[in-house]
Formats: sequence, C-alpha cells, structure tokens
Amino acid sequence: MTVDGGLLSSSPSADAVLTAPPRRVELRFREAVRTDSATVTLIGPTGDRTPLRDIGGASAVLDVSMPADASGDNAVEWQVTSVAGQTLTGRFVFTVIDGGLKGFMVAHALHLLGGAIMLTFVVYWIRMYRRPAS
Repeated sequence: MTVDGGLLSSSPSADAVLTAPPRRVELRFREAVRTDSATVTLIGPTGDRTPLRDIGGASAVLDVSMPADASGDNAVEWQVTSVAGQTLTGRFVFTVIDGGLKGFMVAHALHLLGGAIMLTFVVYWIRMYRRPAS
C-alpha cells in the first residue's frame, strides 16, 4: 500500500529560500522507515532528475547528501518503506538564490527600486491629469 506523505519535517523546510545550497537534506517521518530501500531524487530548475545515493539515518530520519550545485528552484522527491510495510512518498520544494546573501539583497533592492519608480510615475500622472475643482 502506498501512502502520500508521512513526513513530519524537513531541513531545509518546504518552500525555504536559501542563500547557499544545503550540504545535506534531513527528512523526519511520523514512523520508523527503512533506509536501505529509500530513494531520494533531486529535481533541478530545468527538470533534470538526480538520484541521491548517499542516504543514511536511523529510525524515522533520513539524512541525504546533496550536490554542491543545487541553485535555483529545486524539488526533493522521496519514496521510503516504513517498518510496518507501507510505502511513503512525497515531495517538497526549496529555492537557492545565486550570489548568496549579497545576491539576495540586490534582488530585493531592485524590487524596492522598481516599486519606488512606479509610485513616482503614479503621483506624477495624478498631478498632471487631475481635473481642477470647479
């Protein structure tokens, strides 16, 4: 029997935004799982699938080594068998921003600058085209 989920938490967490690729991914399950039959796959920003081979852990935790070049939007898919015999599957996404913290700050600064320019344009347009009160 296949059960979707079974995951309590992950590190990095689902939808995390990181400034550097994680060296390892940790998956914590609701119940004990068998590490010897676990499969974990990294899906990169272009859809390329990389099976992750260095899977360890104990009881209800899988500890998986990650490649060093995991930048952009990534998904982690897993399939494990619980000690009770159920197959657990799932997926979560995280993002690694290129350029580390500096790149993250530059991206946010540009976003704020774009908003300021738009606000300036709107104020200018309102002043230029506002009808005078009669």
